Order: sequence, then C-alpha cells, then structure tokens
Amino acid sequence: TPENCELCSERTARNGICYNTAVCKPGEGWWLNSGLSICYSCDRNVNACSTYGCELCNLCNGRHATTANYCVLDDACHDKSKFQNKTNRCIDCSYTQKVDIGTHEIERNHCLSCRTTARYWAGSYCYRCDSSETPSVTTPEEEDSCYSCTQREVKDRKCVLVQ
Repeated sequence: TPENCELCSERTARNGICYNTAVCKPGEGWWLNSGLSICYSCDRNVNACSTYGCELCNLCNGRHATTANYCVLDDACHDKSKFQNKTNRCIDCSYTQKVDIGTHEIERNHCLSCRTTARYWAGSYCYRCDSSETPSVTTPEEEDSCYSCTQREVKDRKCVLVQ
C-alpha cells in the first residue's frame, strides 16, 4: 500500500501509487504512462510526461520538464538562428509571431540567445523586439528582458516600443 511503501527498499510513494525505483537502469528516466512504469533512455526523445515522470525527467542530464508536461532536451536547437518552444520544436528567430516557450529559465535564455533577430520574453512567451506586441511585465526579470531590446521600455507595467 502507498502508506507502507517506504518500508520496502527501492520503493517510493507518489500520488497514492507505490513505485519501484529500481525498475530503470542508471542513465534512464522513467515516466508514468497509463498507470505503468515505463523506462526510457535519457537520450530518447520522449515528449509527454506525467507529474511524477516530469520530476524524474529532470534527473536526466541535458533534459528538463516544461510547464506543458513535456520532457525536452535543454538545447534541442543547436543552430543559434533558432530557439525552442515549450514542446521542443525549433522556431526560427525571424518568426514574427509570439511563441509560447513556457516558464523555465532554460527556454527564456534560448529566447534571448537568438543571433539573427533580437528577442525578449514576458510571461511564458518569446517576442521579437520589433513586434507591435505590448505584453504585461510583472517581475524584475521580465522588465530586464524588456530592456534587453534597445527599442523597448517599460511603461505602466507593459513592455512597449520607445516612442
């Protein structure tokens, strides 16, 4: 039972289920799919993960769980003219629309690292600096990101183009 789970070696309880932590070999993360523990190599591209599986995804070096419950590579887009959205898809830096990147620092840093077109982030979105978007900025980090674009400033808690 989940209440007695911790008494057994190599077992841990999460969300009312007792898991066998010895199921996966070193170098593997594991995700909960339909109530079954399934092991995946940390090198394999596995997108969806459950809450507990996403926690385990973070144990794989070079991977992290996104706010959209995806287990993604830390840097799927090796070409710095691209950045990744929250589902690990590489987006060209010149793309004009805002892109939902999630709220992880890793995705935010990728957004800022575009070499071909300057970008900033606010909330969970990555914007081009020259876009007409004026998102709300509520944290000092969002303000700093806004000011990383020379043509932007913060007015009335919004990241706006300098007039």
